[in-house]
Amino acid sequence: MRWFGATLVFLAELSLLFSLAWWPLARFDGPFSWALAVALPVAVAAFWGTYLSPKARRPLGRTPTIVARTLILLAALPLYAVLGAPILLGVHAVAVVAGTVISVARPLPE
Repeated sequence: MRWFGATLVFLAELSLLFSLAWWPLARFDGPFSWALAVALPVAVAAFWGTYLSPKARRPLGRTPTIVARTLILLAALPLYAVLGAPILLGVHAVAVVAGTVISVARPLPE
């Protein structure tokens, strides 16, 4: 079960990065949309890798990491709603909630 929760959170991370790239392409036109489609996922991935990943260089601590990770992952939900992707919204929500609950209840060994 430990790896299942971690896998769901990882898939939710990938889904978040996908939504961050898709949203500006659907919302804006021209080179600005492409710049945002690259910059947003890269910025979030850099923050995630520095502070929230299991092997973060500057970890925040267990509880702040769980809270920050969950809030950032939930940020994809309004993006999917605006993009008109209810199936992706539902799948992402389930992955975030189930992955977080499982990984909090049975954390991976350090």
